[in-house]
Amino acid sequence: MNVEGQDLEFKRSVTNFKEVGKTACAFANAFGGRIIIGVADDGDVIGVPDDAVNTLQQRLEGAMQQVSPVPFHRITVEEVEGKRTVVVEVSQAGQGTFCTHDGIVYHRTGSINTKLGGRVLQSYLMDRYILSFDESRSQADLSDIDMDRLEGFLKERTPNLRFDEGRVEDYLISLNLAETNGGLSIKKAALLFFARDPGRFVPQSEVKLVRFKGREPVDIIDSSFAGGTMLDNLNVAGAFIKRNTRTAMRIEGPEREEIPEYPAAVTREALVNALTHRDYFSRDAIQINIFDDRIEFVSPGTLPAGLSLELLGTVSKQRNPLTYRLMRDLGLVEGLATGIPRMRSAMRDADLPDPVFEELGSFFRVTLMNGTGVDRAGLNKRQLRAIEHLEENPSITSKTYRELVGVSNPMAVADLNDLVGEQQKLLDDTFGAKRTMDDAEEFEVSPPGPPMLWDGGINMAPLFEAPEALASEQGEGGGGEQGGPGGQGGNQRGRGRQSPDQKLGQLGQRQGSLRKKLQRLIDRFRIEGANPPNQFEGAGEAMGEAQKALGENNPNRAVQEQSRALDRLRKGAESLAEQMMEGGEAQAQAKGQGKSGRDPLGRPDRSRRPDLGLTVKIPDQIDIQRAREVLDELRTRLGDPSRPVIELDYLERLIRPF
Repeated sequence: MNVEGQDLEFKRSVTNFKEVGKTACAFANAFGGRIIIGVADDGDVIGVPDDAVNTLQQRLEGAMQQVSPVPFHRITVEEVEGKRTVVVEVSQAGQGTFCTHDGIVYHRTGSINTKLGGRVLQSYLMDRYILSFDESRSQADLSDIDMDRLEGFLKERTPNLRFDEGRVEDYLISLNLAETNGGLSIKKAALLFFARDPGRFVPQSEVKLVRFKGREPVDIIDSSFAGGTMLDNLNVAGAFIKRNTRTAMRIEGPEREEIPEYPAAVTREALVNALTHRDYFSRDAIQINIFDDRIEFVSPGTLPAGLSLELLGTVSKQRNPLTYRLMRDLGLVEGLATGIPRMRSAMRDADLPDPVFEELGSFFRVTLMNGTGVDRAGLNKRQLRAIEHLEENPSITSKTYRELVGVSNPMAVADLNDLVGEQQKLLDDTFGAKRTMDDAEEFEVSPPGPPMLWDGGINMAPLFEAPEALASEQGEGGGGEQGGPGGQGGNQRGRGRQSPDQKLGQLGQRQGSLRKKLQRLIDRFRIEGANPPNQFEGAGEAMGEAQKALGENNPNRAVQEQSRALDRLRKGAESLAEQMMEGGEAQAQAKGQGKSGRDPLGRPDRSRRPDLGLTVKIPDQIDIQRAREVLDELRTRLGDPSRPVIELDYLERLIRPF
């Protein structure tokens, strides 16, 4: 026979029937069980005398009647090893109910009947959904209710409602937030949402907010307390998180998008869950800790009974049913177990690790990581040293970066020079496309088609055709009259031509690529310790506007925006160069080298500094004469009508300022 345990109790005989009642009460409050009379504690079958069976059954039934409420049970006689035993089989109490014996709650734990009281009893009743904080009565009266908050909630829930202050009691009763039993009793859930001073009745409802320096809870940078209603605490905590986390900027076309360090939907879901599902019987407050690499949401209370970490995101259970219902009415929770999956999905979309859920003693913690220090693959030694510095300090200057890694120039400077050149080339091409379109309108030429004859038999290039393609055709066919539209020459020239929309579309794609390249350069400068000038942001905005204009077939506006972008790039490069030079001079002075970064005339020394167009050379007479000769040559070429149209357009724009 089995040994005594969680659902089994042996008794050789019964002399104290109150103990039978206690055991039956304990079984009912646990998982049910069987009491077998006529078996020794070691499992040996003793049996019950035949003449005592009927009397024993009656007295056992009397013992069961001392349990309140009487659990479902059955008393039977069973024969074991040829001997008669009496068995009392007790069923588990139903959900939402519990049993007492002489006013005491007993619970079966292993083979022991445990008396429940205090916090243990409270937890047991909460786990069985018998007791909930938000449904318990308070000492508040109607004067403690903020009418504006109640009205706002009701109108959010029922927009067409006409609020009547004389019917506040009716409103609370209809929401199951109050009941009348010899007088009005307001439930604590109403105070969490509508009290003038929630902290007076529910002081543990406050939220502690802390921003720590670094990754350890040692040095506090910022702190605050949210001690209002549920919605007040939600908004105050959300604002604190936004204030103490970083925000990046992404520019798409004319729009500027803010990219928070943590997805806003995730932090809000974590806040809502902490406020809705915490254990309000606990005297502890919710605490939100913000570190350099993570946010922690720590709330009192472990997971409700029947819900494990493995089941998070698959089932929904409410510890505070009234609070949950009010939050659902406001659209803040759904009750479909979708919140946790949405949090994970949003973190993955932001290339961040999944949230971490933990039970720590009597607390539940949700941790969001921002990715700092998680994956350093692909970073060079210079970048790793910069990150190590940032882990211990709030910022890093270009001077500090150079001292750490021993370099004088970020390697991205060369790429910046290339970007300036590429933007200049794109501006030239866009201007050429614009002028060609203007000429097409003036001469009423509609591409594609063969070259048209101009005065003197000069071929005019088809619109948007590359100069080298025209030269190739002239080399093959020579000058003079070409084949008509139906001839071979016309067919050859018709291949590979682009419409204006296609040409502008390609220019727009090039502009978009350059804009992305600029953003990558800005990121590189930051990683390498420099502080990208504000002009770079302006250049990115202008590039976005130019890309948009090209997409709208507006080359005039595109040229204007590209010119603005080029100007911002050049000014940004100058600011960056000055920043690097100032840092270099300070470093040189620290080493006792004085102003070794400049030549005797005070000009930047090319052998030691990046040349970003800041180098100044005082022109002499030879330089001036040479410049005049170059200008005369350009004017001569501009007057030669045999040159390609694109070249003439470029020359005209080049010498216009002179």
